[in-house]
Amino acid sequence: MSRLLATLLLATAACSTSTNDAPTHLNLFDGPRLVGQRSGTPARATEAGDRHPQWIRVHAQVRPEDRGPTAWPAVTRARLALPGIGFVPERGNPHELRLGNEQLPIATIPSGFTGPDSLPDGVFFVLNDELFLLDRAGRFANATLDYFAWIERTPRLSLFGLTANGVSLLPGESFSLDLPALASQTTELVFGTQLFGSPAEAANATSSTLSVAFNGKRLFEEALAPALVDTPHPHHVELPGNAEGQLTFHVEGGSGLALFTTPVVRAKVAQPDPRPDIVVFMADTFRADNLAAWGGDPALAPNMNALAASGLTFTGAHAPATWTLPSQASLLTSLYPYQHGATQHNLSLPNGLETLPERLRAAGYRTAAVTDGILVTARHGLDRGFELFLDAPQEQDFDVATLGRVRTALELDDGRPLFLYVQTYRAHTPYVVRPETLAAHPELFGANADANDWEFKPIFDKLGALAPRALAGDPEGVRVVREQAAKLKRLYRGGAADLDRGFGKVLQLLDSDSTILVLTSDHGESFLEHEALAHGTSVYEEEAHIPLVLRGPGIEPGKNTSTVSLVDLAPTLTALVGVEPAPGWIGHSLLKAPGAVGQTPTLSFMAGMNPLQIERRFAWYDDQKKAVGWTRDAALLDQTPSAFDLENDPEERHDLEVETPGWAQALLAKHHGELLDIMRARATAQPLELTDEERANLAAMGYTGD
Repeated sequence: MSRLLATLLLATAACSTSTNDAPTHLNLFDGPRLVGQRSGTPARATEAGDRHPQWIRVHAQVRPEDRGPTAWPAVTRARLALPGIGFVPERGNPHELRLGNEQLPIATIPSGFTGPDSLPDGVFFVLNDELFLLDRAGRFANATLDYFAWIERTPRLSLFGLTANGVSLLPGESFSLDLPALASQTTELVFGTQLFGSPAEAANATSSTLSVAFNGKRLFEEALAPALVDTPHPHHVELPGNAEGQLTFHVEGGSGLALFTTPVVRAKVAQPDPRPDIVVFMADTFRADNLAAWGGDPALAPNMNALAASGLTFTGAHAPATWTLPSQASLLTSLYPYQHGATQHNLSLPNGLETLPERLRAAGYRTAAVTDGILVTARHGLDRGFELFLDAPQEQDFDVATLGRVRTALELDDGRPLFLYVQTYRAHTPYVVRPETLAAHPELFGANADANDWEFKPIFDKLGALAPRALAGDPEGVRVVREQAAKLKRLYRGGAADLDRGFGKVLQLLDSDSTILVLTSDHGESFLEHEALAHGTSVYEEEAHIPLVLRGPGIEPGKNTSTVSLVDLAPTLTALVGVEPAPGWIGHSLLKAPGAVGQTPTLSFMAGMNPLQIERRFAWYDDQKKAVGWTRDAALLDQTPSAFDLENDPEERHDLEVETPGWAQALLAKHHGELLDIMRARATAQPLELTDEERANLAAMGYTGD
């Protein structure tokens, strides 16, 4: 057996369900190294050198006639057919501009950039597919410059909106590998295609032809126009016989970077894997009381309410953290925030912590994620274990931003059961409500609602302008601030209704009878219930209490009132499909016998969203009571805690530690050892140098970006 064949078989043995030695699935790019041979020498490309062996530099000349004027004096622009992508080690920026042997400096563009006045002369910057050059002295007016786009060459592809396993090829390149025989005489290749490059090139007739050949015979061909952000085009190509032979991916023509994503060869066996698909729908920033089972208006979210009525609801579910990054990282790792360490905007989930998608993938599941990016990104490490990770900045149109990408993930079906994670900011700031929703909910917006009266920014700005007067105790300021906060809350509820509409469309794409479906959120939202707005500001129930619904094979419908956490979701899902939980997970299955639920302590943390807030609260739940303590970074503070009786005081107006001191102090003292363990890091989070675009996206979502 050849070394190549042995490597392929070892990499895919976990996917085999056949009774003989032949595998049923081959993940063709599923490891730290490409297994195969690249051929062809692409024009204009050079290796990046010994320090960056996994990168190439693609050269393009920028001539004086290629550069045109901009609205800014002394700044010219030029279109780049293929801009650099990624984050180059020790270099950061994937763009290089030279005049002869001189390397020109690249400018840092601050958030809210309005002009080049603050930039020094002779710098350049790249926005999307355009290069901008500041030339006050006219030094470059007649000069031909050399632009180099840095392109990473690994089996883990990464570009705008996509992180996936696969192979990238420049025009004139091929990639070939040898396939062993599979466990069937009927086989097919399942893969996606994209062409990364300037959309302007399409108008210049510079599309590329992507093709796939087997044993020298071309079986697939597609002409693609380049795009900076695109979703993979799903393909299913029949292979002759049992697939033994040489498979070749090739690209010809054009100037873009062709991607063949998540290619899998599957054998069509008589008895496919019977395990159910798993779909987790993460409704970011979605309060529990948006739904009827948690006391909400039954008319607000009919699709989600119907799911809750037919599934198993956990009415005592709480978020591990009250903002996005640490809470969703906790769901995926079954660890609390300070254990996994992803507690700030500029930190990434550390290596060495096994995630839910990694566990399921090792057990033979196909893993895919569709997210709205910003914090739920590969940059923040949340792509760990996902073969296909589609993340893009927030779009207000759910059908454009989310539904199409969900459909793509489903259409890349290769016969394995699927784990699909769908995350959307549709209910997040800035709240946007469709005109149809304004008209459909007069109880929120009044009869004949005018969309101009329900724009987020004017409402929010008015609230912020009056906040100093309210804080100073001015009665009119307090009244108007409360009025504007209530208006914001109604706008938020409208966004929740729009999200429910999108959720209903996702449901229509799924096979509900054979899918384990999870509906949940990562945190709620405050509207001055306790003098705070948005989230990450407290651990009061409006931010910490979340919906959690499970429905599907092996799940008995009903209502569970136990206090539980999202850290319990990963072991619950693995248990449902017969997979052992990862050794490092602290959560427990929520579907164990009565009395066993609640083995995992339930906590919610503020966990560092605002780096200026040194001391932060956390909550420890004990049935219907909660004790609220304090942390500084990852250390417990010896401060007097608060306590609330949620059953008799759901709005948390009466601090038990004031009325009957001692209970919270005693509870936290009793669990002091557990708390110390929960505050102890299991690994070191990876620091991120946020780009200007990342900071701008964070700021647009209401985050500081620091």
